[in-house]
Amino acid sequence: MTPADEPGATELELSEIESRTAGGKIIRGGTLRAAGYLVSTGGTAVAFALLLRHLGVVDFGRFSTVIALVTIASGLSEAGLQVVGQRRFATVGQEGRRRLLGNVIGIRLAFSPLAVALCTLFAVVAGYSTTMVVGTVVAGAGGMIAVITGSYAIAMAMHLRYVALTLVETIRQMVIVVGIVVLVVVDAKLGAFFAVYLAAGLVMLVASVLAVGRRYLVAPRFRWAEWRPIIIETAPLAFSLAINVIYLKVLIVMCSLLTSGEELGLFATASRTTEVLVGLPTFMIGVAFPLLAHAASHEEDRLAYALQRIAEVALLVGIGFVVVLVVAAEPIIRLFGGPGFEAAAPVLRIQALALVGASLTQTWIQGLVAVKAQRALVVVNAIALGSVLVLGAALIPTLDAKGASIAAALGEAIMALAMLRALVRARPALRPNFGFTWRVGLAGAISLLPLLLPIAPAVRGVLTAALYCVAALLLRAVPLEVFHAFMPARQSSEPAT
Repeated sequence: MTPADEPGATELELSEIESRTAGGKIIRGGTLRAAGYLVSTGGTAVAFALLLRHLGVVDFGRFSTVIALVTIASGLSEAGLQVVGQRRFATVGQEGRRRLLGNVIGIRLAFSPLAVALCTLFAVVAGYSTTMVVGTVVAGAGGMIAVITGSYAIAMAMHLRYVALTLVETIRQMVIVVGIVVLVVVDAKLGAFFAVYLAAGLVMLVASVLAVGRRYLVAPRFRWAEWRPIIIETAPLAFSLAINVIYLKVLIVMCSLLTSGEELGLFATASRTTEVLVGLPTFMIGVAFPLLAHAASHEEDRLAYALQRIAEVALLVGIGFVVVLVVAAEPIIRLFGGPGFEAAAPVLRIQALALVGASLTQTWIQGLVAVKAQRALVVVNAIALGSVLVLGAALIPTLDAKGASIAAALGEAIMALAMLRALVRARPALRPNFGFTWRVGLAGAISLLPLLLPIAPAVRGVLTAALYCVAALLLRAVPLEVFHAFMPARQSSEPAT
């Protein structure tokens, strides 16, 4: 007997998701999480600007390589359990939900140390310094704790507890920010900065326990009979996400092996900027998954409508990032890296193009998982990884950091197209209408006009951002649902949560 079949097991109270006001609540939740992310990002930008100046180009490249390995380990540990957990959470009763969370925690406790060990082994085999190898172990332990603790986010997300979810995520990032700043002030060496990630994981654990409350505070479960159906359902998604995590970080690792330490530092600097920005649409889109999963089972028209609007917002955000980075790459790099990093500006301009494909990819991934077509993700991510490996191997030895950025931009475009094709094949009714793209494209073109003005690059960047926002509004490139979600009259008619 499965948990869903237990006596008294009822479908999760998702009346909010089923109601006509669900879209507005999710938009506001996405905005809240985006605001928290922006706060964290602002602090991270300051911290990493100090870190770049403190470590220099070469050591910052080494730091970024270790964090890339840790990110890979965290991705392998996450293994797609978050979205599968959310889907299952919606179909079981209260006791079943507690058992589900216990199983998810148990599975992650079993596999996370293995992922960290594999990445550490790679660091040893690749001939990295002792500081980098030890850093992989220490920072990897922090990432492992964060992934395991993130299991509690399943309950918070499914109950639309966006405030608690945002606070937990923001607290972890701010611990990293404060830790880096303190270590820079005391003139710490490279190895000390990896301990910040361990401290952040421990603080996140405490914050999550306090946020989730006794209702879902559970011990890990280690029962293969209960793990087996979860692992079978997760396996295709886990494999595809593992490929995806490697795909996102493989170019930094390739640069560490195929080019100089200075070029690695330049690419790592540009990559850090784009990674921070691509996280914003990821956070905004992720909150819509409960609605998408519910609509996939009950209302295909509603699913198609939601994915269309999400794609419109994703493209709007992606193009906005591109135009600002293209115009203001120099002052952004100067602010972020300081003197000695000016050569990263053209690298950043190229890599900025990857944000368009990355933003759209996040939308279509949510759709594929919602319709339970995650097996297609394996093929899509394998295609993307293969493309990046081939492009990186061909371009990095000759074009160095710029070659890696070209590979990143082309790889994201290939992935977005492959993801869209997989989604349409799984559910033809979900084919998006691209009639809205001209509005976003025209807004982007208008926002580039400051390039013609003889003004400071930083002023150009601010003017570009302002012009883009105004043009997008005037051209009606912003979906009306975004405005409706924040209208007081509409909010007041919603049922209490």
